[in-house]
Amino acid sequence: MIAAGVNIKAISQSLGHANIGITLDTYGHLLPGMGRTAAERFDKLLKPWLSGENVAKMSPTQDGSDTRLEGFEPTTLGSED
Repeated sequence: MIAAGVNIKAISQSLGHANIGITLDTYGHLLPGMGRTAAERFDKLLKPWLSGENVAKMSPTQDGSDTRLEGFEPTTLGSED
């Protein structure tokens, strides 16, 4: 089901697992190519943001700790409220 794209949370709940970690620890070894697939999808997602035009808009923050892209602010879990 994981390879078919079924949501891991739904799979975990249908199997009666307390959390998705149990599901992934139990069945994750059956999907050796999933890491590569995830990396390729992430790369495809980021490509538009990492175009030359957007990279030119990147600038250090005031304290120099990291770089931000104008109009793109990362969020943290729970900050959607």
